[in-house]
Amino acid sequence: MVALLSQADDVADALEECLFIHSMLDAPPIDGMPGEVRDALRLLCNTTTAAIQDWVRAIEIARHVGGAGDAGEGESFLQTLWRMLRAERLCDEQARQARRAIVRTLHASPAAYALASDLAATLEKASDALLAAGYSLRSLVFSRNGDAA
Repeated sequence: MVALLSQADDVADALEECLFIHSMLDAPPIDGMPGEVRDALRLLCNTTTAAIQDWVRAIEIARHVGGAGDAGEGESFLQTLWRMLRAERLCDEQARQARRAIVRTLHASPAAYALASDLAATLEKASDALLAAGYSLRSLVFSRNGDAA
C-alpha cells in the first residue's frame, strides 16, 4: 500500500511540475511554442490525461473486484490496466516525437528548448509513475483476493 501511495504521489508531483513548466512557456520572454511543438506536447498531454482517467477508473473498479460485484469487474479492471500500459508505451514514443519537434524548431532558443524538453520528459515521467502505480494496485487487488500477481 505504501508503494502505491508513493507512486501516486510521484504522478501528482510530475503533474505539478508540468503545470509550472507550462506556465513558464506561456510567459515572457517565451510567450508560447511553435505550432509543431505545441501539437506534439498536446498529444503527449492528452495521452497522459487518458492514462490518469484510466487510473481513476482502475481504483474504482478495484473496490469491487473479488467482492459481491459482477464477475466481469476483474476483466474490466485488467482491461483498464492494459490501457494504462499501452498509454505509457505511447507516451514514450510521443515524448520522442516531441523532442524531435523541439530540436527542429527551438534550436535557436535555449530557454524555450530546455523548458519544452523538460515538459515532454516530465509528462512522460508521469506516465511511467502511473504505470508503476497501476502495477502496485494490481498486486494489492490480487493479494487481497488470493490470486497471483
